[in-house]
Amino acid sequence: MAFDIRPQACPNLLRVKVKGVLPVAILGTENLDVTQVDVATIKLEGVSPLRSAVEDVATPFEPFTGKTDALDCTDEGPDGFPDLTLKFDNPTVVAALGPVTDREVRVLKLTGNLMDGTPIIGKDVVVILKK
Repeated sequence: MAFDIRPQACPNLLRVKVKGVLPVAILGTENLDVTQVDVATIKLEGVSPLRSAVEDVATPFEPFTGKTDALDCTDEGPDGFPDLTLKFDNPTVVAALGPVTDREVRVLKLTGNLMDGTPIIGKDVVVILKK
């Protein structure tokens, strides 16, 4: 499944000291209708989203899986497919990561289910900024 931390930004910066929300999007494709995602089951590193909406915000980076580099991302905008946008509490996500170092490149995992119970998993790369 394609998902993007900080849609339309590359690299994806995760600022440790930010007290607000971390925007994330599950990106719709011709193979994924995001209205079929069960939002109640979504977790980013074990953290549930605060809120969600359906809107076209970004184009997926391909390949969807196997990302490891800070630049395995895209800043391309809407692609014509609806996306499921999610807002997570930034301090809670940072706490869930445990100890981090400045400029560390980390792969984060988003999990959940479709309405029919099918599991979905996505990964995206962030650069940790502690300053």
